[in-house]
Amino acid sequence: MNNAHYKNNIGAVIRGLLNGLKHTPETIAPIIGVEQKVIEEIIGGKQELTADIEQKLISVAGLNQQDLYPAEFAGEFPIVDDTDLGVRIVRAAETKASERILSRGPANIPYYIYADTAMSNTSTFRPEWIKELFVHNGETADLPEWAFNKGHFEHQMTYFIGPVNFYWIDKSGVRHVTQMNTGDTNYISPFVPHTFTTREEDKGLILAVTYGGAIANPTFKAEIGVMPVEDFLKHTKEKLAQLPFAIDEKVVAGVAILKHENAQNGNLVQCDYQPDTRTREITFIQGAISESVSSDRWIYNVGSESITIEWGNGKSSEIQTDDSLFIKPNTTHALKGNEQAKLLVVDIKPGAGDPLIELKAIETYAGDAGLSRVHTETTRWY
Repeated sequence: MNNAHYKNNIGAVIRGLLNGLKHTPETIAPIIGVEQKVIEEIIGGKQELTADIEQKLISVAGLNQQDLYPAEFAGEFPIVDDTDLGVRIVRAAETKASERILSRGPANIPYYIYADTAMSNTSTFRPEWIKELFVHNGETADLPEWAFNKGHFEHQMTYFIGPVNFYWIDKSGVRHVTQMNTGDTNYISPFVPHTFTTREEDKGLILAVTYGGAIANPTFKAEIGVMPVEDFLKHTKEKLAQLPFAIDEKVVAGVAILKHENAQNGNLVQCDYQPDTRTREITFIQGAISESVSSDRWIYNVGSESITIEWGNGKSSEIQTDDSLFIKPNTTHALKGNEQAKLLVVDIKPGAGDPLIELKAIETYAGDAGLSRVHTETTRWY
């Protein structure tokens, strides 16, 4: 069909793509109809990626064919626009249907229920619905080691619903914990290990938006992909030593937390070195909202009332509680609701910004181990 060949580290590439979607070989296997062992062997370099399995992988929303090939072949695999004139709607029932249980620990204890919300092949940000199953008082961070993930490549913005505990580990190995409640938000820097539990059975829920920043930009990835990891680390550390980095005082050990009562004018958590990311709660006390933004936009109806979106010269749809939307940049749209309606809105420009500034943050909060994982992700995300 063409002369393109897979990336040399195709196993690591597939692992990274699954990590970004918070999938494992175990959870993706039944979705695409491939044996878990086969996927694990492809990731481990013990089996070749075949055209048949490639097609099954790219059938999953968020997995683009061009990601499997070197940058010079990207033009041969154009990204199919899966939006309707710039908008993609995922209903609550679709989110429910995507649920999968992720277990942890030697006893395979059910730990999370993951589900997908509105995302698009045209964007690299991944919004998730995650229910916490593990109950803990959140007064200390004395969880088993297996409860923590290893941190992931993506930045994360988190919106909390219910009595949820948030834990993280700094690069010195010190554990931290904060008890969160509805409307609280946080930002997590790449490769910072973290986890979530609930203080009350069947009550904890988070909406987590993860996205690749400047270090996920295809141009940057192509530049570092041809370098051995040792050379990448050496050259990067030399550059970073000369780069002034103003620590964002809101970010403590790689994490920023904003309690809902401290939010102003609906603006939620913000990180200074991620200026293109904006997280807000929108209500309709002052009427309808009509705008077009230059960022990718994700919307989740966190309120008890429906709202209406209008776009595309006459298109409209009613968005119920727990429905979600993805909106492409520069898509003019109007949102209408009553005073009881409430939306979570996250605007992001994936891949934007200065990769050196992000690398400096990763070095600051995740150390050399984090920098190495920028080059090649060798572990799964938990």
